[in-house]
Amino acid sequence: SRGGGGGEIDICDPDHLVVRLILQDYANKTSLWITKFLMKSDLAIAADRTQFLQLISKWQEDPCIDRRRRDGKDGDKQNAVVR
Repeated sequence: SRGGGGGEIDICDPDHLVVRLILQDYANKTSLWITKFLMKSDLAIAADRTQFLQLISKWQEDPCIDRRRRDGKDGDKQNAVVR
């Protein structure tokens, strides 16, 4: 963990893989629901609809995979998210 004992965790640590997979599943489902249902409603308003939908679509990406690519740690399959 990167936290200094202040209750912080590094969700990308292998110790937190199960929690991360659960959270990523919720993020995926929520992103799809917002895109497919909420934003199709006339009552849904976003200041910049295109930007909002782009941001919401990023919820389907695992930030730990991007971080591992940037850090040059692509080969570790333990942190890969299975969909």
